Amino acid sequence: MVIQAFRDNIPKWLTGIILVLIIGPFALWGINSYFSASGDTSVAKVNGTEISPQDFQQAYQSRYQQLQQAFGSSFKPGLIDEKQLRQEVLRQLINETLLDQQVEKQHYSVSDADLVATIQQIPVFQVDGKFSPQVYQATLASNGMTAAGFEQRERQRLSVSQLQNSIQASAFGTPQQLEIDLAVQNEQRQIAYTTVSTKQYLDQAKVSDADIADYYKSHAEQFMTPEKVTLAYVELDEAQLAKGIQASDAQLQALYEQQIASFKQDETREAQHILIAVNGNDPKADATAKAKAEDILRQLKAGADFAKLAEKYSNDPGSAKNGGDLGWIGRGSMVKPFEDALFNIPKVGDIAGPVRTQYGYHIIKLDGIRSPSTKPFSQVRDQLLAEYQKKAGG
Repeated sequence: MVIQAFRDNIPKWLTGIILVLIIGPFALWGINSYFSASGDTSVAKVNGTEISPQDFQQAYQSRYQQLQQAFGSSFKPGLIDEKQLRQEVLRQLINETLLDQQVEKQHYSVSDADLVATIQQIPVFQVDGKFSPQVYQATLASNGMTAAGFEQRERQRLSVSQLQNSIQASAFGTPQQLEIDLAVQNEQRQIAYTTVSTKQYLDQAKVSDADIADYYKSHAEQFMTPEKVTLAYVELDEAQLAKGIQASDAQLQALYEQQIASFKQDETREAQHILIAVNGNDPKADATAKAKAEDILRQLKAGADFAKLAEKYSNDPGSAKNGGDLGWIGRGSMVKPFEDALFNIPKVGDIAGPVRTQYGYHIIKLDGIRSPSTKPFSQVRDQLLAEYQKKAGG
Protein backbone atom coordinates (compact mmCIF):
# COMPACT_ATOMS: atom_id res chain seq x y z
CA MET A 1 0.00 0.00 0.00
CA VAL A 2 2.78 2.39 0.96
CA ILE A 3 4.72 1.62 -2.23
CA GLN A 4 1.61 2.16 -4.35
CA ALA A 5 0.85 5.48 -2.64
CA PHE A 6 4.48 6.54 -3.12
CA ARG A 7 4.32 5.73 -6.83
CA ASP A 8 0.96 7.45 -7.39
CA ASN A 9 1.58 10.65 -5.43
CA ILE A 10 5.27 11.53 -5.87
CA PRO A 11 5.96 13.87 -8.87
CA LYS A 12 8.13 12.46 -11.66
CA TRP A 13 10.81 15.15 -11.19
CA LEU A 14 11.18 14.14 -7.53
CA THR A 15 11.34 10.47 -8.52
CA GLY A 16 14.26 11.32 -10.79
CA ILE A 17 16.13 13.01 -7.94
CA ILE A 18 15.58 9.96 -5.72
CA LEU A 19 16.93 7.65 -8.44
CA VAL A 20 20.05 9.82 -8.73
CA LEU A 21 20.54 9.54 -4.96
CA ILE A 22 20.18 5.77 -5.20
CA ILE A 23 22.64 5.45 -8.07
CA GLY A 24 25.14 7.76 -6.37
CA PRO A 25 26.57 5.19 -3.94
CA PHE A 26 27.17 2.80 -6.83
CA ALA A 27 29.21 5.41 -8.69
CA LEU A 28 31.17 6.55 -5.59
CA TRP A 29 31.93 3.27 -3.90
CA GLY A 30 31.73 0.78 -6.80
CA ILE A 31 29.20 -1.93 -7.27
CA ASN A 32 31.28 -5.02 -6.65
CA SER A 33 30.18 -5.34 -3.03
CA TYR A 34 26.55 -5.39 -4.13
CA PHE A 35 27.16 -8.49 -6.22
CA SER A 36 29.45 -10.48 -3.92
CA ALA A 37 28.77 -12.14 -0.59
CA SER A 38 30.16 -10.48 2.52
CA GLY A 39 31.39 -13.77 3.94
CA ASP A 40 32.32 -17.26 2.81
CA THR A 41 30.79 -19.42 5.51
CA SER A 42 29.88 -23.03 4.92
CA VAL A 43 26.36 -23.95 3.81
CA ALA A 44 26.34 -26.97 6.13
CA LYS A 45 28.66 -29.10 8.24
CA VAL A 46 28.42 -32.89 8.23
CA ASN A 47 30.35 -34.43 11.11
CA GLY A 48 32.85 -31.59 10.83
CA THR A 49 33.11 -31.66 7.03
CA GLU A 50 32.07 -28.36 5.47
CA ILE A 51 29.91 -27.98 2.37
CA SER A 52 31.11 -24.72 0.84
CA PRO A 53 28.88 -22.17 -0.91
CA GLN A 54 30.85 -22.86 -4.12
CA ASP A 55 30.11 -26.60 -3.95
CA PHE A 56 26.45 -25.91 -3.25
CA GLN A 57 26.10 -23.38 -6.06
CA GLN A 58 27.80 -25.71 -8.53
CA ALA A 59 25.48 -28.58 -7.57
CA TYR A 60 22.45 -26.29 -7.75
CA GLN A 61 23.33 -25.02 -11.23
CA SER A 62 23.95 -28.58 -12.42
CA ARG A 63 20.55 -29.72 -11.13
CA TYR A 64 18.83 -26.64 -12.60
CA GLN A 65 20.35 -27.37 -16.02
CA GLN A 66 19.20 -30.99 -15.80
CA LEU A 67 15.63 -29.79 -15.24
CA GLN A 68 15.93 -27.37 -18.16
CA GLN A 69 17.01 -30.19 -20.45
CA ALA A 70 14.24 -32.46 -19.14
CA PHE A 71 11.51 -29.88 -19.87
CA GLY A 72 13.05 -28.86 -23.20
CA SER A 73 11.29 -26.07 -25.09
CA SER A 74 8.40 -26.06 -22.58
CA PHE A 75 10.71 -24.97 -19.74
CA LYS A 76 9.76 -21.83 -17.83
CA PRO A 77 11.53 -20.55 -14.67
CA GLY A 78 8.15 -20.41 -12.90
CA LEU A 79 7.87 -24.19 -13.13
CA ILE A 80 10.64 -24.59 -10.55
CA ASP A 81 10.17 -23.93 -6.85
CA GLU A 82 13.66 -22.57 -6.15
CA LYS A 83 13.34 -22.94 -2.37
CA GLN A 84 12.34 -26.58 -2.68
CA LEU A 85 15.08 -27.22 -5.27
CA ARG A 86 17.73 -25.71 -3.00
CA GLN A 87 16.56 -27.92 -0.11
CA GLU A 88 16.70 -30.95 -2.40
CA VAL A 89 20.25 -30.12 -3.57
CA LEU A 90 21.42 -29.54 0.01
CA ARG A 91 19.97 -32.89 1.12
CA GLN A 92 21.75 -34.55 -1.81
CA LEU A 93 25.10 -32.96 -0.87
CA ILE A 94 24.66 -34.01 2.76
CA ASN A 95 23.88 -37.59 1.72
CA GLU A 96 26.91 -37.68 -0.58
CA THR A 97 29.14 -36.35 2.19
CA LEU A 98 27.85 -38.98 4.62
CA LEU A 99 28.52 -41.71 2.06
CA ASP A 100 32.04 -40.39 1.44
CA GLN A 101 32.72 -40.39 5.17
CA GLN A 102 31.45 -43.95 5.52
CA VAL A 103 33.59 -45.09 2.57
CA GLU A 104 36.67 -43.58 4.19
CA LYS A 105 35.81 -44.99 7.61
CA GLN A 106 35.38 -48.53 6.30
CA HIS A 107 38.48 -48.28 4.04
CA TYR A 108 36.82 -49.05 0.74
CA SER A 109 39.18 -48.69 -2.21
CA VAL A 110 39.32 -49.16 -5.98
CA SER A 111 42.35 -50.62 -7.73
CA ASP A 112 43.98 -48.83 -10.64
CA ALA A 113 43.07 -51.73 -12.92
CA ASP A 114 39.36 -51.52 -11.99
CA LEU A 115 39.40 -47.74 -12.44
CA VAL A 116 41.03 -47.99 -15.88
CA ALA A 117 38.63 -50.76 -16.97
CA THR A 118 35.63 -48.66 -15.93
CA ILE A 119 36.81 -45.51 -17.70
CA GLN A 120 37.61 -47.46 -20.87
CA GLN A 121 34.00 -48.69 -20.98
CA ILE A 122 32.51 -45.17 -20.99
CA PRO A 123 31.08 -44.68 -24.52
CA VAL A 124 31.94 -40.98 -24.81
CA PHE A 125 35.65 -41.88 -24.63
CA GLN A 126 35.43 -44.51 -27.37
CA VAL A 127 35.87 -44.47 -31.13
CA ASP A 128 34.26 -47.35 -33.04
CA GLY A 129 33.65 -49.14 -29.75
CA LYS A 130 37.26 -48.87 -28.52
CA PHE A 131 38.74 -46.57 -25.91
CA SER A 132 40.82 -43.68 -27.30
CA PRO A 133 43.31 -41.87 -25.02
CA GLN A 134 43.18 -38.85 -27.31
CA VAL A 135 39.38 -38.61 -27.25
CA TYR A 136 39.55 -39.08 -23.47
CA GLN A 137 41.97 -36.16 -23.01
CA ALA A 138 40.13 -33.92 -25.48
CA THR A 139 36.71 -34.59 -23.91
CA LEU A 140 37.98 -33.78 -20.42
CA ALA A 141 39.73 -30.62 -21.63
CA SER A 142 36.58 -29.39 -23.38
CA ASN A 143 34.69 -29.75 -20.09
CA GLY A 144 37.33 -27.92 -18.06
CA MET A 145 38.55 -31.05 -16.26
CA THR A 146 41.95 -32.68 -15.82
CA ALA A 147 42.52 -36.42 -16.09
CA ALA A 148 43.68 -36.53 -12.46
CA GLY A 149 40.55 -34.75 -11.23
CA PHE A 150 38.18 -36.91 -13.27
CA GLU A 151 39.89 -40.13 -12.24
CA GLN A 152 39.74 -39.12 -8.56
CA ARG A 153 36.01 -38.43 -8.91
CA GLU A 154 35.44 -41.77 -10.64
CA ARG A 155 37.45 -43.59 -7.99
CA GLN A 156 35.30 -42.02 -5.28
CA ARG A 157 32.10 -42.88 -7.16
CA LEU A 158 33.16 -46.52 -7.52
CA SER A 159 34.05 -46.68 -3.82
CA VAL A 160 30.59 -45.39 -2.91
CA SER A 161 29.05 -47.98 -5.26
CA GLN A 162 30.96 -50.70 -3.42
CA LEU A 163 29.44 -49.54 -0.13
CA GLN A 164 25.93 -49.35 -1.57
CA ASN A 165 26.23 -52.75 -3.26
CA SER A 166 27.48 -54.38 -0.06
CA ILE A 167 24.46 -53.03 1.83
CA GLN A 168 22.06 -54.22 -0.86
CA ALA A 169 23.71 -57.63 -1.04
CA SER A 170 23.35 -58.08 2.72
CA ALA A 171 19.58 -57.44 2.69
CA PHE A 172 17.33 -60.39 3.53
CA GLY A 173 13.66 -61.15 4.11
CA THR A 174 11.94 -63.68 6.34
CA PRO A 175 9.69 -66.32 4.75
CA GLN A 176 6.67 -64.58 6.28
CA GLN A 177 7.65 -61.24 4.68
CA LEU A 178 8.12 -62.88 1.30
CA GLU A 179 4.71 -64.54 1.52
CA ILE A 180 3.05 -61.21 2.35
CA ASP A 181 4.87 -59.42 -0.51
CA LEU A 182 3.89 -62.10 -3.02
CA ALA A 183 0.28 -62.09 -1.80
CA VAL A 184 0.07 -58.31 -2.20
CA GLN A 185 1.65 -58.38 -5.66
CA ASN A 186 -0.77 -61.05 -6.91
CA GLU A 187 -3.83 -59.74 -5.09
CA GLN A 188 -6.90 -58.84 -7.14
CA ARG A 189 -10.14 -57.18 -6.02
CA GLN A 190 -13.52 -56.94 -7.65
CA ILE A 191 -15.71 -53.89 -7.05
CA ALA A 192 -19.00 -52.49 -8.27
CA TYR A 193 -20.12 -48.88 -8.28
CA THR A 194 -22.77 -46.56 -9.64
CA THR A 195 -22.76 -42.86 -10.50
CA VAL A 196 -25.63 -40.61 -9.46
CA SER A 197 -25.89 -37.28 -11.27
CA THR A 198 -26.85 -34.30 -9.12
CA LYS A 199 -28.13 -32.29 -12.10
CA GLN A 200 -31.69 -33.60 -11.81
CA TYR A 201 -31.91 -32.47 -8.16
CA LEU A 202 -30.61 -28.89 -8.59
CA ASP A 203 -34.05 -27.41 -9.24
CA GLN A 204 -35.28 -28.88 -5.96
CA ALA A 205 -32.53 -27.27 -3.92
CA LYS A 206 -33.61 -24.01 -2.29
CA VAL A 207 -30.78 -21.72 -1.11
CA SER A 208 -31.54 -18.35 0.53
CA ASP A 209 -29.31 -15.29 0.69
CA ALA A 210 -28.82 -16.03 4.38
CA ASP A 211 -27.56 -19.55 3.53
CA ILE A 212 -25.12 -18.09 1.03
CA ALA A 213 -23.89 -15.50 3.55
CA ASP A 214 -23.40 -18.17 6.21
CA TYR A 215 -21.47 -20.37 3.79
CA TYR A 216 -19.29 -17.44 2.79
CA LYS A 217 -18.46 -16.63 6.41
CA SER A 218 -17.65 -20.23 7.30
CA HIS A 219 -15.46 -20.71 4.18
CA ALA A 220 -13.91 -17.25 3.98
CA GLU A 221 -10.40 -18.69 3.46
CA GLN A 222 -11.52 -20.12 0.09
CA PHE A 223 -12.25 -16.64 -1.24
CA MET A 224 -9.00 -14.97 -0.17
CA THR A 225 -6.74 -13.47 -2.88
CA PRO A 226 -3.00 -13.12 -2.28
CA GLU A 227 -1.56 -9.70 -1.54
CA LYS A 228 -0.09 -7.91 -4.57
CA VAL A 229 2.10 -4.84 -4.93
CA THR A 230 3.17 -2.68 -7.84
CA LEU A 231 6.76 -1.53 -7.67
CA ALA A 232 9.46 0.16 -9.72
CA TYR A 233 13.14 -0.74 -9.55
CA VAL A 234 16.51 0.00 -11.09
CA GLU A 235 18.69 -2.89 -12.26
CA LEU A 236 22.44 -2.25 -12.38
CA ASP A 237 24.44 -4.69 -14.48
CA GLU A 238 28.08 -4.81 -13.39
CA ALA A 239 29.25 -6.11 -16.78
CA GLN A 240 27.39 -3.42 -18.74
CA LEU A 241 28.67 -0.62 -16.51
CA ALA A 242 32.22 -1.92 -16.83
CA LYS A 243 32.04 -1.74 -20.64
CA GLY A 244 31.80 2.04 -20.40
CA ILE A 245 35.22 2.28 -18.75
CA GLN A 246 38.03 3.03 -21.18
CA ALA A 247 41.76 2.36 -20.83
CA SER A 248 44.76 3.57 -22.80
CA ASP A 249 47.35 1.25 -24.31
CA ALA A 250 49.85 2.63 -21.81
CA GLN A 251 47.65 1.57 -18.89
CA LEU A 252 47.09 -1.88 -20.40
CA GLN A 253 50.78 -2.24 -21.20
CA ALA A 254 51.60 -1.55 -17.54
CA LEU A 255 49.08 -4.20 -16.49
CA TYR A 256 50.66 -6.59 -19.01
CA GLU A 257 54.11 -6.06 -17.49
CA GLN A 258 52.73 -6.71 -14.00
CA GLN A 259 51.21 -10.02 -15.07
CA ILE A 260 53.72 -11.12 -17.70
CA ALA A 261 54.50 -14.31 -15.79
CA SER A 262 50.92 -15.52 -16.34
CA PHE A 263 51.31 -15.19 -20.12
CA LYS A 264 54.29 -17.49 -20.36
CA GLN A 265 53.71 -20.68 -22.38
CA ASP A 266 55.59 -23.85 -21.53
CA GLU A 267 57.34 -26.02 -24.08
CA THR A 268 55.08 -28.13 -26.31
CA ARG A 269 56.01 -31.11 -28.46
CA GLU A 270 54.51 -32.64 -31.58
CA ALA A 271 54.39 -36.43 -31.59
CA GLN A 272 53.18 -39.64 -33.21
CA HIS A 273 52.61 -42.87 -31.34
CA ILE A 274 51.72 -46.52 -31.80
CA LEU A 275 49.69 -48.09 -28.98
CA ILE A 276 49.63 -51.83 -28.32
CA ALA A 277 46.75 -52.05 -25.84
CA VAL A 278 46.75 -54.26 -22.74
CA ASN A 279 43.42 -54.96 -21.03
CA GLY A 280 43.49 -56.05 -17.41
CA ASN A 281 46.42 -57.46 -15.43
CA ASP A 282 47.03 -60.74 -17.22
CA PRO A 283 50.86 -61.25 -17.20
CA LYS A 284 50.68 -63.39 -20.33
CA ALA A 285 48.73 -60.73 -22.26
CA ASP A 286 51.14 -58.08 -20.99
CA ALA A 287 54.18 -60.05 -22.20
CA THR A 288 52.59 -60.65 -25.61
CA ALA A 289 51.82 -56.94 -26.04
CA LYS A 290 55.33 -55.92 -24.98
CA ALA A 291 56.92 -58.39 -27.42
CA LYS A 292 54.76 -57.02 -30.25
CA ALA A 293 55.75 -53.45 -29.38
CA GLU A 294 59.45 -54.40 -29.33
CA ASP A 295 59.11 -56.05 -32.74
CA ILE A 296 57.51 -52.87 -34.17
CA LEU A 297 60.35 -50.84 -32.65
CA ARG A 298 62.90 -53.06 -34.41
CA GLN A 299 61.09 -52.50 -37.72
CA LEU A 300 61.23 -48.73 -37.18
CA LYS A 301 64.94 -48.80 -36.40
CA ALA A 302 65.41 -50.78 -39.61
CA GLY A 303 63.85 -47.92 -41.57
CA ALA A 304 60.12 -48.78 -41.67
CA ASP A 305 57.64 -45.92 -42.12
CA PHE A 306 56.17 -44.89 -38.75
CA ALA A 307 52.79 -43.72 -40.13
CA LYS A 308 52.23 -46.97 -42.05
CA LEU A 309 53.03 -49.13 -39.02
CA ALA A 310 50.71 -46.96 -36.88
CA GLU A 311 47.86 -47.46 -39.33
CA LYS A 312 48.52 -51.21 -39.37
CA TYR A 313 49.21 -52.01 -35.71
CA SER A 314 48.10 -49.19 -33.38
CA ASN A 315 45.12 -49.90 -31.10
CA ASP A 316 44.35 -46.21 -30.74
CA PRO A 317 41.57 -45.64 -33.33
CA GLY A 318 41.63 -41.91 -32.71
CA SER A 319 45.16 -41.53 -34.13
CA ALA A 320 45.92 -44.77 -36.03
CA LYS A 321 44.05 -43.68 -39.16
CA ASN A 322 46.18 -40.48 -39.14
CA GLY A 323 49.46 -42.37 -38.92
CA GLY A 324 49.55 -42.09 -35.12
CA ASP A 325 49.61 -38.27 -35.19
CA LEU A 326 48.81 -36.72 -31.78
CA GLY A 327 49.44 -33.08 -32.69
CA TRP A 328 51.06 -30.64 -30.24
CA ILE A 329 51.17 -31.77 -26.61
CA GLY A 330 51.85 -29.75 -23.47
CA ARG A 331 52.69 -31.00 -20.01
CA GLY A 332 49.67 -32.14 -18.03
CA SER A 333 47.62 -33.28 -21.03
CA MET A 334 48.81 -36.91 -21.16
CA VAL A 335 49.39 -39.63 -18.56
CA LYS A 336 52.69 -39.15 -16.73
CA PRO A 337 54.76 -42.10 -18.08
CA PHE A 338 53.90 -41.09 -21.67
CA GLU A 339 54.57 -37.42 -20.98
CA ASP A 340 57.91 -38.08 -19.25
CA ALA A 341 59.10 -40.26 -22.13
CA LEU A 342 58.04 -37.70 -24.77
CA PHE A 343 59.74 -34.74 -23.07
CA ASN A 344 62.93 -36.75 -22.51
CA ILE A 345 63.42 -37.50 -26.23
CA PRO A 346 66.56 -35.48 -27.10
CA LYS A 347 65.87 -34.38 -30.68
CA VAL A 348 63.26 -34.28 -33.42
CA GLY A 349 62.97 -37.56 -35.33
CA ASP A 350 64.06 -39.76 -32.40
CA ILE A 351 61.86 -42.60 -31.16
CA ALA A 352 61.25 -43.80 -27.57
CA GLY A 353 59.67 -46.98 -26.33
CA PRO A 354 58.12 -49.26 -25.55
CA VAL A 355 56.64 -47.06 -22.79
CA ARG A 356 54.19 -48.76 -20.40
CA THR A 357 51.09 -46.83 -19.29
CA GLN A 358 47.72 -47.95 -17.95
CA TYR A 359 46.54 -48.29 -21.55
CA GLY A 360 49.33 -50.55 -22.81
CA TYR A 361 52.69 -50.12 -24.55
CA HIS A 362 53.48 -46.98 -26.58
CA ILE A 363 56.14 -46.29 -29.17
CA ILE A 364 56.62 -42.51 -29.44
CA LYS A 365 58.20 -40.44 -32.20
CA LEU A 366 59.10 -36.77 -31.65
CA ASP A 367 58.09 -34.64 -34.68
CA GLY A 368 58.59 -31.10 -33.42
CA ILE A 369 59.51 -28.85 -30.48
CA ARG A 370 58.12 -25.43 -29.58
CA SER A 371 60.31 -23.70 -27.03
CA PRO A 372 58.79 -21.83 -24.06
CA SER A 373 57.45 -18.41 -25.08
CA THR A 374 55.40 -15.46 -23.85
CA LYS A 375 52.12 -14.37 -25.43
CA PRO A 376 52.56 -10.90 -27.01
CA PHE A 377 50.65 -7.87 -25.74
CA SER A 378 48.54 -7.72 -28.92
CA GLN A 379 47.26 -11.24 -28.33
CA VAL A 380 46.06 -10.59 -24.77
CA ARG A 381 45.00 -6.92 -25.05
CA ASP A 382 41.25 -7.69 -24.96
CA GLN A 383 41.74 -9.92 -21.93
CA LEU A 384 43.65 -7.16 -20.12
CA LEU A 385 41.00 -4.57 -21.02
CA ALA A 386 38.21 -6.76 -19.58
CA GLU A 387 40.23 -7.23 -16.38
CA TYR A 388 40.95 -3.49 -16.11
CA GLN A 389 37.27 -2.63 -16.58
CA LYS A 390 36.21 -5.11 -13.94
CA LYS A 391 38.65 -3.74 -11.37
CA ALA A 392 37.79 -0.12 -12.15
CA GLY A 393 34.04 -0.84 -11.97
CA GLY A 394 34.39 -2.67 -8.67
